[in-house]
Amino acid sequence: MKEIPIKTGMLLLTMCTYMGLKADPPPPPTGPMMMGPIGIIFPFPDPEGKEFEKLSTELKLTKEQKDKIKTSLDKREILLKENMERMPSLHEDLRNILESEKVELSSVRSKLQEISNIQLELRMIQIQGRLEFESQLTKEQRTNLKALHKKRMDQIKPKKGFPSDRFECPPPKL
Repeated sequence: MKEIPIKTGMLLLTMCTYMGLKADPPPPPTGPMMMGPIGIIFPFPDPEGKEFEKLSTELKLTKEQKDKIKTSLDKREILLKENMERMPSLHEDLRNILESEKVELSSVRSKLQEISNIQLELRMIQIQGRLEFESQLTKEQRTNLKALHKKRMDQIKPKKGFPSDRFECPPPKL
């Protein structure tokens, strides 16, 4: 492999940093955290309520439990939506700060902190929803929920050599 002279390396680093500053800010997070009304309980959006019905059947939820859980989910969905609607304008503000003639790192830090605070709030809403959901269950239903969760996690668990292993050190070559 050919060595790159220090001046060339510094130029490349500077160019990459500059290009990174001009790039669009990252999109809001997606995944289980940002999904439909049931969010953290289900791994996929559930606009028609099919996953909820499937889970309620598997856990043998009573009508009273279903009603309480759905009410809680509706409230949580409103909170999630309100917070998510704030994200695009914050990302736009961040882009404007980064594209200005003189980038003030304190402004960048402040805007990133605002974004992080909303992401934290979104995550806390999800966790609170999960705890409220579990509080409506009987001990047997909670045990069944844990078993279902473990089964789903085992199904999506990455195989050896998959990207989650990329940060592990390879075994030494002898």
